[in-house]
Amino acid sequence: MALLRTSTIALSGRMLQLSLGTAIALLLPLLISPAELGTYFLSQVAIAAGAVLAQSGLTLALPALIGEAIARNDSGKARSLCRTAMLQCLLASAAVCLIGLLLVRTWPAGALASLGIDGLVPVAILAIIPFAALCAVLTEMHRAYRDITLASLLPNAQSGGVAAITLLAFLLALRPSVTQLLFAGLAGLVVAVMIGVGALLRRAELRTPVSRHPVGIAHLALSTWPAFVTSVGGLVISLADQTIAGIIGGAVDAGHYGLGLRLSALLTLPLAIVNAAIMPQIVSLWAKGRRRRLQWLLVSSATTASLCAVLGFGGLAIFAVIGPQPVWDASYEPALLVGVILGFGQLVHTLGGSSGYLLLLLGHQKTFMCLSLTIGGLAIVLASMAMAEWGIVGLAAVMAGANIIQTLACCVMANRLLGLKSHASPISPLRVFRQAAE
Repeated sequence: MALLRTSTIALSGRMLQLSLGTAIALLLPLLISPAELGTYFLSQVAIAAGAVLAQSGLTLALPALIGEAIARNDSGKARSLCRTAMLQCLLASAAVCLIGLLLVRTWPAGALASLGIDGLVPVAILAIIPFAALCAVLTEMHRAYRDITLASLLPNAQSGGVAAITLLAFLLALRPSVTQLLFAGLAGLVVAVMIGVGALLRRAELRTPVSRHPVGIAHLALSTWPAFVTSVGGLVISLADQTIAGIIGGAVDAGHYGLGLRLSALLTLPLAIVNAAIMPQIVSLWAKGRRRRLQWLLVSSATTASLCAVLGFGGLAIFAVIGPQPVWDASYEPALLVGVILGFGQLVHTLGGSSGYLLLLLGHQKTFMCLSLTIGGLAIVLASMAMAEWGIVGLAAVMAGANIIQTLACCVMANRLLGLKSHASPISPLRVFRQAAE
């Protein structure tokens, strides 16, 4: 029952995060111009980059470090880890903000103005980075202490603030500025950090004396260094396409590409829900040696998610044929074409099922990392060339192709290394009922 409750809360948090992102993506084009939308998306890229650098690998390393201390009943060491981690995060945030301030000062004013990053926008970005980083670190602390409710809610703080002001502006027929949207996200993060810190201070385990051998910031930094390198590599690959669209194409292209990217991301919702639901079962069935049951779980879940993705892709394609006028104005038409191209890549990704998670969960993390970094690195080089030659359509084609190649590679490696097929496949309805009854 505890596992079911934990999985349900985690799934609910994931659903809330995706719902808020979808609401923002659909409503903002009704309220602001493509250029302003591009500025907002580029601001989010800068915030995400700064926050990951400020986290300095803590979000990947802390759950294991704190979990080990808790398992050994060393609550003093766990407390020392929490205090040192927050101090490290604050110092790293200060360094990142200082570098960001120097970049803003030295960057050509005309280049930033062409992207809409002027006025109070840089101030808002730099103000958000420390709170975003600290919120992410607090999330992992609460996850380590098995406070899944807070760990599921805290990541939604910034999106919740932006969604609130977006909905309010939509209902009152107002036109929010990019600065107002950013400061609304900042307000949400400030509240989340206060709640997260307050909940930690109320924990009995953290009121115990600090360990006789407290964890110093130098020791913790050395422990989190590999995780920091991994997180930076993932960051570069995940944000590269949006950054390329903004730097080469400008704010309008960034707005069109960012909107198309978010529309295509809706097709991954079914697979994201499936992965969140079956992750504990994958590890459990594999450990118990129930390979046939695990194989059935993978194929049936991938097939179910793929059916939903096919329907979503069909709806997106119809939307692109009709044009944006029923929802948005005609200036957003390029975003629909980008959405269809990227959506095809996401459809193939969904057809591939949980192959990537299989490699990550069952002992082949290095294989998955090598595949991601190799394919992602090549995609960045080709995407830059395609963007310069064919604009956001070429950029979308390259990124969709990279998504497809990585999905196929993960499926092949999961089959070769684990002997498991995770891709979608036709299933008999009678077999579905028979397996569900077992």
